[in-house]
Amino acid sequence: MQSALILTLFRLTAFSKSAALARGAVSRLFLRYPCFLAMTAVSVSLNLVGFNGRQHPYVEYWHAMQWPGAIVNTAAAIEAFWILAGHFRGIRNFGWWLIAIILAVSGTAAAGIALIHVNWNSPLHVPLLADQYLALSMMMTLLASRAFFRQFPQFPIRPNALRHLTVLTAVFATNFIGLSIGLISAGQWRWATSFAINVGANLAYIGWAFFMTPEGEQLSFDPPPPMSPEDFDHAEMRHKRSVERIKQAGSRGWRRLLGC
Repeated sequence: MQSALILTLFRLTAFSKSAALARGAVSRLFLRYPCFLAMTAVSVSLNLVGFNGRQHPYVEYWHAMQWPGAIVNTAAAIEAFWILAGHFRGIRNFGWWLIAIILAVSGTAAAGIALIHVNWNSPLHVPLLADQYLALSMMMTLLASRAFFRQFPQFPIRPNALRHLTVLTAVFATNFIGLSIGLISAGQWRWATSFAINVGANLAYIGWAFFMTPEGEQLSFDPPPPMSPEDFDHAEMRHKRSVERIKQAGSRGWRRLLGC
């Protein structure tokens, strides 16, 4: 009964990821979220290889996709950060060191899971531990990014950017929960691991396919009227001063976030 349920969920996950890819293609959102959709494509290929429920060649393919999967997952998280940061003009240099700090803090915090020792002599132990570490690091990166930029509510953010961040956070969070169950139980609760990961993936990718729309890429206000050259010069000067204030406020916000 459990095996039939997990296999059904596994197949449904392939369809929900395919629906997200189709949404990205039809609505041309792939131009905005290429790394996320590349992550989805790599992930759905894994589902398709294991569609028949047999371990061979699924396990071999899963091992082969460890590094490509880690690369596209990390790229998708960084992409989500920059989609948020892109709403704050003129902070590119500030954004680079901010994401570097967030990644470093998230990676260091996630490294604490290495302190949990599980007596499980299996060739799957190390790869699953690496996946767990990556999922936690990316989840914390996205949560820290959202917490930081929420400190500036006066700047409007596109609805799709927040929806996308929520979906991606949910994917990494449920991956971490499922992998943690499998590792802590030394592989004894594999059905629970698969259940958590696939339920989370189904909800997340179906949500992405349903809620991500071209209209969600629009900001919540009308574009300003054309400016005269003099007005443009004055606006540019005000913009430069605003950038400096954003950087200063960002530094204060980051210190508050870290409790410094």
